[in-house]
Amino acid sequence: DAEGIIFVRNTTEAINLVAHAWGIRNLKEGGEVVVATMEHHSNFLPWFKVASITGSRVRVVDEDDSGILRYDLLEEVVTG
Repeated sequence: DAEGIIFVRNTTEAINLVAHAWGIRNLKEGGEVVVATMEHHSNFLPWFKVASITGSRVRVVDEDDSGILRYDLLEEVVTG
């Protein structure tokens, strides 16, 4: 569907677009976004901004000493 394709300059612009277009419309007070500490900094800031606007919160999952996502922690922070 050509109407569903959006061209952006880079990943940072794409993340900002998703966070602000989808996040502000769909995240509500008490909602959560889960990100990993290994994410690029440009994936944190838009979600924290959207969380402050919507009353939702950002949950961060750590990685182990090998740089592998802690799936045990992921199961703890995903609440719904």
